[in-house]
Amino acid sequence: MMNRGDANRDVSREIITSDLERRPSRAPDYQAEAQALAALAETMSTDPGTVLQRLVEAAMELTRSDSAGISVLEPGGANGNFRWVATAGAWSPYRDGMLPRETSPCSEVIAQESVLLMKNPERLFPALLQAEPGISEGLLAPFRLGGVPVGTVWTVKHRPDDHFEAEDARVLAEGIAAIIGAIDFVTSLRPELPRAIASSSTVAWITTHLDHIGLRDAFGEHVYSGREHVARGKPAPDIYLHAAAAIGVPIERVLIIEDSPVGVTGAVASGARVLGLAAGRHCGPDHEARLRAAGAPVVVHDFESIAAMLA
Repeated sequence: MMNRGDANRDVSREIITSDLERRPSRAPDYQAEAQALAALAETMSTDPGTVLQRLVEAAMELTRSDSAGISVLEPGGANGNFRWVATAGAWSPYRDGMLPRETSPCSEVIAQESVLLMKNPERLFPALLQAEPGISEGLLAPFRLGGVPVGTVWTVKHRPDDHFEAEDARVLAEGIAAIIGAIDFVTSLRPELPRAIASSSTVAWITTHLDHIGLRDAFGEHVYSGREHVARGKPAPDIYLHAAAAIGVPIERVLIIEDSPVGVTGAVASGARVLGLAAGRHCGPDHEARLRAAGAPVVVHDFESIAAMLA
């Protein structure tokens, strides 16, 4: 984290996130986003070693940026170093470059744990002057592993006549960075912890998507469909009772994580503990209220919160 002792004026001038609210912004292009994320999911399945590279390429494409990258905080030096583990666009040659934590704008993003838009960030972090072309605007979003912010996904505009929009910030926070958190949540579950998927979709559809994101083995054979395994699907509680019996856990000891009001209704009726999840681009501003109205006693907005509850 940077020492702000004499830099408050500079920080307020160069960090311009609030400008996004005043700028015109394009409408979400969910089809393009879905296509990019599907390609990313395919990479996770077929070539997991290149997934971070594909991730930054997707970030650059979806935010219409000139460069993009992922910086991960690693041990070393006085306060750690940010390593650029993947880069795309004009800054591709800087992959595996490293900046001490106190000299990187990523330090401020992690300190604030929020998406930040910076104008000419090299004024605050002169080490960036080593990279060419220079930065006009940088948009950065934190991501977490194990509930701890450990890095950022960042995108850069090099031309002074090009600017980020509010939609770009949404894509970074909800589309790109969120993927890392969701996969980390599942893979970090204790191996001995019984788990299952109880869905309204078909088993074929569910397993295909689990294969794409490399999580098929995390659930084994415990993938159950309200269309195929029980007579009554959601909002009836049958699929949850079926899944609990299959993993050998009494329903009152099961925690069901649900992101739909229909699912919450069935989960509550089953007698399990229920946690509402209002996360992702399909959730409107009233989604939490809808989950609570369906009976969810607690609603969270990210997987890190769930992991903290299970710790």
